[in-house]
Amino acid sequence: MANSKKLSLAYTTREHRNNQRPTGASHIYVLGAAAYELLERSPPFTGPYGHD
Repeated sequence: MANSKKLSLAYTTREHRNNQRPTGASHIYVLGAAAYELLERSPPFTGPYGHD
């Protein structure tokens, strides 16, 4: 289990949730969501998520 990675569901892309290989667009999405939270000090999404 040393190689397992835990991801926050708020920033997990569809590819990660479906055990598919992430694309460049997936990486940009996660980077943008993390940058938003760092700058605004609040998550970019506060409502229910599609995976709930």
